[in-house]
Amino acid sequence: MMAAETARYSYILGAHNARASDSGIVRAGRPGTSLQHFGGVPLTCLYNNPRTLVLGRRERDVQWHPVFQDFARYYGYTPQACQPYRARTKGRVESGVKYVKRNALAGRRFVSWDTLNTWLEEWPLTVADQRMHGTTHERPIDRFAHETLIPLGARVPYRYERERVRRVPTNA
Repeated sequence: MMAAETARYSYILGAHNARASDSGIVRAGRPGTSLQHFGGVPLTCLYNNPRTLVLGRRERDVQWHPVFQDFARYYGYTPQACQPYRARTKGRVESGVKYVKRNALAGRRFVSWDTLNTWLEEWPLTVADQRMHGTTHERPIDRFAHETLIPLGARVPYRYERERVRRVPTNA
């Protein structure tokens, strides 16, 4: 799930696997797709310390997975990780996930990932972004109109290419 911070305007996608070892970081969350959905790139994005993205911390510095860091650089935004054990920032991210679980997914079964993702594309547009938000007391779709985003322009979507090192014998 990705949400525009001040507007609470959301983009949701179900992912089967988000492995850190390959392009799963970029592929599973499809952050490029969410940026296209929003029509631009925010200056910063807040993440809830997912193990696939945050490899560790040294003092106040977050050690990001190199593929994800390259992705963020490509789109020109600064990723930020929630401070561990700080309810104010972590709760902001978690409350969106909780809202989706309790309202979009509760009591529903999906026959395939495609069916789930079709529902998760439709639901925010018809329900989540149209509702009166409990904290902001405005509809997320209305607040989103005032978001400041860097336009994507004609930028080609990020493409991850896995580097493979191969040993070739000298007599080959």
